[in-house]
Amino acid sequence: MEVQLNSNINLFLSFKSNAEVQELDDNVLEILVSIFGTTDKNKKKKLLKKSNINILKNHKMQNKKDNIVNRVNLILNKLSETNLDVLTIEFLENINQVDVDTFEEIQKTFYLKIISEINFIKIYLQFLKVLGLIYWKVQSYDLSYFISIVESKFRLDYTEHDIAPESKFEFVREFDGETKRINNLILIKNLIEQKFLNETLNDSLDHLIISQTVFLPDIYYWFNSRNKELSNDEKNKISELLKLPSLNSREIVLLESLINKTNKIKQISNVTSSTKQTTKIIESTEIKTDTLKLELDNILEEYILIRSIDEIKYFIENRCSDAISKNKFCESILDKYFKSNKEISNELIELLKQLIKNQILFKSNLSRGLLLINNNWKDKTPDYNKPVEKMKGILNVLKNIGITKNIEFLFEQYKISLTNMH
Repeated sequence: MEVQLNSNINLFLSFKSNAEVQELDDNVLEILVSIFGTTDKNKKKKLLKKSNINILKNHKMQNKKDNIVNRVNLILNKLSETNLDVLTIEFLENINQVDVDTFEEIQKTFYLKIISEINFIKIYLQFLKVLGLIYWKVQSYDLSYFISIVESKFRLDYTEHDIAPESKFEFVREFDGETKRINNLILIKNLIEQKFLNETLNDSLDHLIISQTVFLPDIYYWFNSRNKELSNDEKNKISELLKLPSLNSREIVLLESLINKTNKIKQISNVTSSTKQTTKIIESTEIKTDTLKLELDNILEEYILIRSIDEIKYFIENRCSDAISKNKFCESILDKYFKSNKEISNELIELLKQLIKNQILFKSNLSRGLLLINNNWKDKTPDYNKPVEKMKGILNVLKNIGITKNIEFLFEQYKISLTNMH
């Protein structure tokens, strides 16, 4: 049996050098190809093994990244000013020491969270600063990757800089659109204010953003957030931008408001320069108030031109974060309502209804805004269009949406009954 088996094997091996069997019949080849495909027999085993290793390795790495991202986000979702210390301990207990790649993934998670939830930027950055200090002390890691993400986004938006497809910053490309650009600018401003970045960086950023001609509204948002007086060179550059034939009405309003704002602040500064004490008072109160009023006027003019409620929402959420500024916003929009023609007045009323409905503003903000108008009624009415008729109109609107508290005397004064409220 064994002799016969050896004989058969020897016979089979002899075919290897037999020319008659080295070329298969065409029909046989077609059948083999249809079953197994066209595979290089010399590479099949090696490539298959390598491919499987890469797939398993990449899958394992991705699972690890997802796990870290999920744990960091769970902690960030619970973060507030009152539990910063507790969550720092929780972070260290759950994540602890990590390798460089994982620490970069943590920084990326912070960036994505901040850009998506910009209203919580201050507490997120405060938490990041604490963690950055701990990891610097324990593992000698710094936050350079986080800063590089922010820089990559800025340069991608406002310069000729490009990001290579294989770069670890390539994900930044996905964050396009005006909201993400503005949020990145807000992040940069806060990084400078919280000493992550040197304040001298502002000059370079000013130059880069005012030198680009693609995202002109961003020039307004950047310089307006800085609340700085434009230099003559910057005003000249904006004046040149205003000559571009492709400008739309929104861009014109925003750029012109930057120049007007600077001139207004300069006038106030000159008037109040007589004594140091007066200057300090003006800088801390009147200039701040005047700046907000100017911004309110600008955003309302912009709304009348382009009817973008998203811009209004964004402005209120980022510029009118407290009750006092929300009241001032309502005062400004009602002031515009009283001054405008019927069509624009109706548009502004619909805007107020939407803002109340979406809880961007509250009913108390609107009633207090009307009280601010009424407190200066005699001085304001000469500039108003049919003031009595407009007052009755807004009071009826307020009554229909259930806003009467603290303004009952106005309903009585203008003889509007509250007994048939909806």
